[in-house]
Amino acid sequence: MSKSLHLLLLVAFVSIRPIHAAETNTVSLARCFAEVISSNAEILTFRKDVERAAGTKLELRSRDLPQLAAELSAGWRAGALFGNNSRYALITAEFSQPLFNSGIAATWRRGQCEVIAAQQRLNLSVSDRLHELRTYYLRAQRLQQLIALYEEIDQRLQANVTGEQQRRDAGMTGPRPTLQARVQLLSERADLTAYRREEFEMRTRLAELMGRSMSELPRPAEASAHENGALDLPALAKLAQERRADLKFLRALIQMATEDRRVVDAGYFPFVSLVGSTLYIPGKRQITAVTPIIEGQTPLATEGRYGVSLSWQIVDNGQVTGASRQVDGVRQEYEITLRQLEENIPRQLARAGHAMEDAEARLAALDKSRAEAEEYLSVTENRVSLGEATQLDFSDAQRHLLDVRSGIVEARFQYDSALAELDWITGRYLEFAAPEPER
Repeated sequence: MSKSLHLLLLVAFVSIRPIHAAETNTVSLARCFAEVISSNAEILTFRKDVERAAGTKLELRSRDLPQLAAELSAGWRAGALFGNNSRYALITAEFSQPLFNSGIAATWRRGQCEVIAAQQRLNLSVSDRLHELRTYYLRAQRLQQLIALYEEIDQRLQANVTGEQQRRDAGMTGPRPTLQARVQLLSERADLTAYRREEFEMRTRLAELMGRSMSELPRPAEASAHENGALDLPALAKLAQERRADLKFLRALIQMATEDRRVVDAGYFPFVSLVGSTLYIPGKRQITAVTPIIEGQTPLATEGRYGVSLSWQIVDNGQVTGASRQVDGVRQEYEITLRQLEENIPRQLARAGHAMEDAEARLAALDKSRAEAEEYLSVTENRVSLGEATQLDFSDAQRHLLDVRSGIVEARFQYDSALAELDWITGRYLEFAAPEPER
């Protein structure tokens, strides 16, 4: 079997494509954001953590609130030891209220920090997942545009193969130009298949983030036109300091560690509390027969006691000191991480700004070359059909047009990706969290 027949069979095999039903899962970026917030598993988990933090807050503060305990003992007594058979009941109650504890105020602040940290952890998860989704969304958009471009080129290459085959059948040319045309078509279709596979992967990851099933893979909407504008990097750096979710989360952790240390350091100081207890005997019935120690004294009585309790451990063998230093070490780690992130903000902004400027420059240059490349390919196609140009000329022309138009797609993707990175650096994703208004 000749090489030409091999190539014909391969072209026929590649040309067979499954027919899919038209997809209606086109979604906007705002809609994707709304579905991530409402259905993403990680975000839902951290939302539950916010509710649990409210319970932790109450638990932390409970030890500083009044403590009241009561116990009821009741039953039936009988026998000579107890005199007459009858019912009996005893009610005891105990009360305590801390009066002085240097860690009380810190405990209440610590409870509030627990809720704040949980909320900031949720915000951080929302910001990260939205940025991750936006990255996949832009990549899927880029691949869709490249697929559309390659499908358009595919039609031209297929027409070129058909034209060469017709000229060969008419005896106007030999087998070599036809073979070259088919090789160009196969090479382009290999790239097209790779792009389709990658686009399916991006849509699958979008569905995972949005909590969708594989039967509802989202398809990004068409990219919107962007407007160029100068960036005020100092103002953006200040904005990032104020609203970045990861910075707020670290600040909350630092405040928590600070309050934890104050609670631990409270062990250095005395603990004073108001205490009280009471014993109530309903009906003052005899509980047991006891010989009075003093004539006229009876053990049968309802009593109440109250006073102040003081405890102070002077020597603890480093128990408080060790715990305090451990908590302070954790706090210092958080502070170092926070300082590194804050110092890195200007560099991140500058990198994103340079990427946007580079993409704008590339886009402007390629837009000027696009019309020329399309016209050159059309002229070359006509010359090939007339036998005035070779397949090598056609290959160079279509490759030049493909490079220009794919370069435009890549430049737009670079710009949009840099803009997405800029939004993450400045903490803007929580502003994009609102769902798209229904129409």
